[in-house]
Amino acid sequence: MGERRILVIEGDEGLREFFREWLEKAEYSVISAPDADAGLLGFHAHCPDLIIINEQLEELTRYEFIARIRRASHHSDTPILAVIQGRAPTGDVLRAGADAVIRIPDGMDEIIPTVRKLLGSRARANDQN
Repeated sequence: MGERRILVIEGDEGLREFFREWLEKAEYSVISAPDADAGLLGFHAHCPDLIIINEQLEELTRYEFIARIRRASHHSDTPILAVIQGRAPTGDVLRAGADAVIRIPDGMDEIIPTVRKLLGSRARANDQN
Protein backbone atom coordinates (compact mmCIF):
# COMPACT_ATOMS: atom_id res chain seq x y z
CA MET A 1 0.00 0.00 0.00
CA GLY A 2 2.99 2.34 0.50
CA GLU A 3 3.24 2.78 -3.25
CA ARG A 4 -0.12 4.54 -3.41
CA ARG A 5 0.45 8.29 -3.75
CA ILE A 6 -2.00 10.77 -2.28
CA LEU A 7 -1.87 14.47 -3.09
CA VAL A 8 -3.08 16.60 -0.17
CA ILE A 9 -3.97 20.20 -1.01
CA GLU A 10 -4.47 22.12 2.20
CA GLY A 11 -3.70 25.77 2.93
CA ASP A 12 -3.39 25.35 6.67
CA GLU A 13 0.07 23.99 7.48
CA GLY A 14 -1.09 22.28 10.68
CA LEU A 15 -3.89 20.41 8.90
CA ARG A 16 -1.60 19.58 5.99
CA GLU A 17 0.90 17.99 8.39
CA PHE A 18 -1.91 16.21 10.24
CA PHE A 19 -3.10 14.64 6.97
CA ARG A 20 0.48 13.71 6.06
CA GLU A 21 1.13 11.98 9.39
CA TRP A 22 -2.20 10.16 9.40
CA LEU A 23 -1.89 8.95 5.80
CA GLU A 24 1.76 7.92 6.19
CA LYS A 25 0.80 5.98 9.33
CA ALA A 26 -1.68 4.13 7.10
CA GLU A 27 1.26 3.42 4.74
CA TYR A 28 0.43 5.84 1.93
CA SER A 29 2.98 8.04 0.20
CA VAL A 30 1.97 11.70 0.55
CA ILE A 31 2.65 14.67 -1.68
CA SER A 32 1.45 17.88 -0.09
CA ALA A 33 0.68 21.26 -1.58
CA PRO A 34 -0.19 24.50 0.21
CA ASP A 35 -2.37 25.89 -2.58
CA ALA A 36 -4.12 25.11 -5.86
CA ASP A 37 -1.22 26.13 -8.10
CA ALA A 38 1.19 23.84 -6.25
CA GLY A 39 -1.53 21.19 -6.28
CA LEU A 40 -1.85 21.33 -10.07
CA LEU A 41 1.94 21.09 -10.41
CA GLY A 42 1.96 18.12 -8.00
CA PHE A 43 -0.84 16.44 -9.93
CA HIS A 44 0.98 16.71 -13.25
CA ALA A 45 4.41 15.83 -11.82
CA HIS A 46 3.45 12.90 -9.59
CA CYS A 47 0.21 11.48 -11.07
CA PRO A 48 -1.24 10.69 -7.64
CA ASP A 49 -3.65 7.85 -7.08
CA LEU A 50 -5.99 10.11 -5.07
CA ILE A 51 -6.40 13.80 -4.26
CA ILE A 52 -7.60 15.22 -0.96
CA ILE A 53 -8.61 18.86 -1.26
CA ASN A 54 -9.77 21.38 1.32
CA GLU A 55 -12.73 23.61 0.61
CA GLN A 56 -10.77 26.86 0.86
CA LEU A 57 -8.32 27.61 -1.94
CA GLU A 58 -7.00 31.08 -2.61
CA GLU A 59 -5.94 31.04 -6.28
CA LEU A 60 -8.70 28.86 -7.70
CA THR A 61 -11.97 27.83 -6.23
CA ARG A 62 -12.23 24.19 -5.31
CA TYR A 63 -14.71 23.78 -8.17
CA GLU A 64 -12.30 25.25 -10.74
CA PHE A 65 -9.52 23.01 -9.47
CA ILE A 66 -11.69 19.89 -9.74
CA ALA A 67 -12.81 20.93 -13.24
CA ARG A 68 -9.18 21.27 -14.34
CA ILE A 69 -8.36 17.81 -13.00
CA ARG A 70 -11.39 16.31 -14.76
CA ARG A 71 -10.33 17.96 -18.05
CA ALA A 72 -6.72 16.74 -17.76
CA SER A 73 -5.60 14.56 -20.63
CA HIS A 74 -4.01 12.11 -18.20
CA HIS A 75 -5.45 10.65 -15.02
CA SER A 76 -8.69 12.61 -15.27
CA ASP A 77 -10.32 9.74 -13.37
CA THR A 78 -8.16 10.32 -10.27
CA PRO A 79 -10.50 10.09 -7.27
CA ILE A 80 -10.99 13.36 -5.40
CA LEU A 81 -11.95 13.51 -1.72
CA ALA A 82 -13.15 16.97 -0.70
CA VAL A 83 -12.77 17.98 2.92
CA ILE A 84 -15.43 20.42 4.10
CA GLN A 85 -15.39 22.25 7.40
CA GLY A 86 -18.53 22.73 9.42
CA ARG A 87 -21.95 22.70 7.82
CA ALA A 88 -21.06 23.83 4.30
CA PRO A 89 -23.25 22.19 1.62
CA THR A 90 -21.83 19.09 -0.08
CA GLY A 91 -23.94 18.93 -3.25
CA ASP A 92 -22.01 21.57 -5.21
CA VAL A 93 -18.64 19.90 -4.72
CA LEU A 94 -20.04 16.51 -5.72
CA ARG A 95 -21.63 18.02 -8.84
CA ALA A 96 -18.27 19.65 -9.63
CA GLY A 97 -16.70 16.20 -9.82
CA ALA A 98 -15.52 15.20 -6.36
CA ASP A 99 -15.98 11.50 -5.66
CA ALA A 100 -16.60 11.86 -1.93
CA VAL A 101 -16.97 14.53 0.73
CA ILE A 102 -16.04 14.41 4.40
CA ARG A 103 -16.91 17.04 6.96
CA ILE A 104 -14.27 17.89 9.51
CA PRO A 105 -13.82 17.76 12.39
CA ASP A 106 -16.80 15.38 12.75
CA GLY A 107 -15.76 13.02 9.95
CA MET A 108 -12.05 12.70 10.71
CA ASP A 109 -12.45 9.00 11.53
CA GLU A 110 -13.93 8.48 8.05
CA ILE A 111 -10.89 9.72 6.13
CA ILE A 112 -8.78 6.53 6.00
CA PRO A 113 -11.75 4.20 5.27
CA THR A 114 -12.94 6.59 2.54
CA VAL A 115 -9.43 6.77 1.04
CA ARG A 116 -9.27 2.95 0.98
CA LYS A 117 -12.71 2.74 -0.61
CA LEU A 118 -11.87 5.29 -3.32
CA LEU A 119 -8.53 3.66 -4.09
CA GLY A 120 -10.20 0.24 -4.20
CA SER A 121 -12.84 1.53 -6.62
CA ARG A 122 -10.15 2.95 -8.88
CA ALA A 123 -8.17 -0.30 -8.83
CA ARG A 124 -11.28 -2.28 -9.82
CA ALA A 125 -12.05 0.18 -12.64
CA ASN A 126 -8.47 -0.08 -13.94
CA ASP A 127 -8.66 -3.88 -13.84
CA GLN A 128 -11.79 -3.80 -16.01
CA ASN A 129 -10.13 -1.59 -18.69
